[in-house]
Amino acid sequence: MNSNDNVLPETHHVVEDDVSPNTENDLIATRVALGVRLRALRQARGMSLRDAAKAAGLSSSFIRLVERGGTEIALSRLIRLVDTYGAVVVELLSDVIERKTELISLADGVSSQVVDDGVVVTYLARRWWSMEPFVMTMQQGSQLKDLCHSTDEFVHCVAGNFLLTIGEVSYRMKEGDTAFIPGFTDHAYYNDGTETVSVIGAERKERTTEDHVD
Repeated sequence: MNSNDNVLPETHHVVEDDVSPNTENDLIATRVALGVRLRALRQARGMSLRDAAKAAGLSSSFIRLVERGGTEIALSRLIRLVDTYGAVVVELLSDVIERKTELISLADGVSSQVVDDGVVVTYLARRWWSMEPFVMTMQQGSQLKDLCHSTDEFVHCVAGNFLLTIGEVSYRMKEGDTAFIPGFTDHAYYNDGTETVSVIGAERKERTTEDHVD
């Protein structure tokens, strides 16, 4: 079926109104650490705020605020921004781990700290891998939209069913279905079903000489 602008409701950012002081401090610390890493990536690529904003389709004032840890950033925007820098999200959300480690359990995965309501993405990769596997869970009514990155991706529905929009076409993904998403293609996920959705997938990473391991 063809998609339209009314298929997906508006994206909600995570807003923690009822959090303890410790939890609030943790959230602030996470934002600040993320901002520092984003700024380092941008500067390493020799990009100004204006350059980054134009390439990622965001405003320079918003990127500046994120780099200062002054605001949350939706996962979809975070993916677009790090893709602009030729990086992947796991590089920002994980600490440096010895490169000899090749097997990652779900418990050792890196869960996104910046998610849209009802969506948790756990990245199962190391920085030097040539792909970025992930596990995603979506609660009923949750969504992740405005996604677009330069590399190919596949997603596989493990449980539940959801609407996957790729470009101008929407697909009903059911348990056992797999979809291929070409690079530079807009895509979105929406759990309009009655149960929690579980998805696994992987995004190809553009490797650089820095990622090479002998």
